[in-house]
Amino acid sequence: MSNRLPSLDKIHFEKRRYEIGEILKAQQLNPTDFRWGNDSTLIHKPSETPFDFDNIRKSIIRRNVRWQVPGTENLTGEREVGDNRLNDLFNSWCQELKAYLLACQEYDRMPDLFAESSKPESAFSSLTAGTENTSSPITPEEKLLIAEHLQQLQLYILNQTELNQENSEKLVQEIGHLNDLCSMIGRKDWINNLVGVLFTLVATGLIPQDCAAELFRHTWELFQFLVLTVPALR
Repeated sequence: MSNRLPSLDKIHFEKRRYEIGEILKAQQLNPTDFRWGNDSTLIHKPSETPFDFDNIRKSIIRRNVRWQVPGTENLTGEREVGDNRLNDLFNSWCQELKAYLLACQEYDRMPDLFAESSKPESAFSSLTAGTENTSSPITPEEKLLIAEHLQQLQLYILNQTELNQENSEKLVQEIGHLNDLCSMIGRKDWINNLVGVLFTLVATGLIPQDCAAELFRHTWELFQFLVLTVPALR
């Protein structure tokens, strides 16, 4: 067995690999999700996103570092980088990678509301189909029903979610705006605005995505009278 001491390059290489692993763990990234493309480039395997350390095996004072911005095809870099600055750059890259991976998880969980709404049997289709050929005004009696049913819809949403004060206030504002609109526009445009608000509430996370279908069904039950009782055009 050899008792020969390791070279400075070997010491630097192992130290750098250890620091890289510690940064990955600190960012809650799994080291097994990465591979070395060569002695210098660490690659995130699921996204094939590289970070080039510029000859990690050599103990050099300055490096020319390059990396790919996670989730894009953009390549960037920085020249004449010292060790401390290198750690900062890699740490920032890991943060961007983690944010990209979280965005991918959210994307995978997001239901395709537009595909769901295009189904003939969906509550969304039922709600919008009856207004396709009419822009007739909303009657005074219907305005009273709209105000009442909007309050019921607001209460339903609040009961089905755990909105904080800020988001609850946003919901109240949206409901109030819809109530004001029924005196300004016809039923077709009002229904389209109602549906637009529902999509926005789901897309921005105010309404849990797994509640979207039930939300549309409940909305149909509340406002189907606008579709089923369209006044005849004169």
